[in-house]
Amino acid sequence: GVNDPVYGEMYWTFGNATHDDGNTPGTLASLQDHFEIGSISKSFGATVNLLLMESGEYPGFTLDATVQDLVPDFASAYPEYAGYTTRQLMAMQTEVPDFLNSEDGLVSEIIRDPTQRWTISEIVDFALEGDLAQPGDYCVDTLNVAEIGPQCAAYSTTNILVMEYIAESLTGQTMQELVREWILEPLDMITPGDVDLPLRNSSGVRPAPEPIPYASPSCFQEYNSSGGNIDIGDSVLDYARSVVNFGSGGSMYGTIVDLLKWASTGLGDDLLSTETTSARHLYVPMDAFRSYGIGQYKFVDGVASFLDGWYGHDGDSLGFGSLALRNDERNASLAAA
Repeated sequence: GVNDPVYGEMYWTFGNATHDDGNTPGTLASLQDHFEIGSISKSFGATVNLLLMESGEYPGFTLDATVQDLVPDFASAYPEYAGYTTRQLMAMQTEVPDFLNSEDGLVSEIIRDPTQRWTISEIVDFALEGDLAQPGDYCVDTLNVAEIGPQCAAYSTTNILVMEYIAESLTGQTMQELVREWILEPLDMITPGDVDLPLRNSSGVRPAPEPIPYASPSCFQEYNSSGGNIDIGDSVLDYARSVVNFGSGGSMYGTIVDLLKWASTGLGDDLLSTETTSARHLYVPMDAFRSYGIGQYKFVDGVASFLDGWYGHDGDSLGFGSLALRNDERNASLAAA
């Protein structure tokens, strides 16, 4: 889907939403399909947290507040997080490892039994089994930056789940309720079932029509190397549904129409004050192509001229891939899945 001042709003669909296995023909993709948007969920979670900060309803909840300040119980249980600020968490500036990077941890557990569900604390436990995150090659070799922080970001979904824990603790609401109240309702995206953040203990079943991902050759190798037992062409729907464990770090779903609408808001920027939006767009280098802000990244200028000025997020979920981008200078937005 594309929205720009010249052509307006346009959509294209192609391919199948379900696999043609030789016996049952595949179902053609449509604008109504509900697909996983993966890590684009992070932009929703970050926007909710920024809106809660702006509301003034939760004194002390600011970008400079630490985990210790906001949830001392969590900080006591996980001292590795105690001194990090909410800005550092949402801007990927901590050394706590990403639970998704450990093939012997949570990923292998999901491959073994995708119906399992975990709490945020249990997922943090998985993350802390790994080594501390290190700056990427680009930061070290090109920027000569040896530590993760204000000069170098390191991507970690664990950070976003800690922010989810903070938001739920302060408000007494689930992140699902917060996303609906602070984003979906104000943007008139609350049509039941079209776009939502499932509860972490839910089945993960999306509303119909629900595309069914299947194992491609590369997917087949990845799953089986982590302990799976699937063949090329097999459905991986149960694995895809397991992303409900990732909360606002990667479990949301929606249609391509929803995703384009979200991209057109600047991934939530339109809901925020100018001051907060400016703080959100303070980007820190992450790799040779992207710099990370708060719940969104922008492409590094000069990497490819057609990417200059574009920011947003991608989503690489289990069986799905998606993209939501915005270019303010061109007043253009793009969504793909």
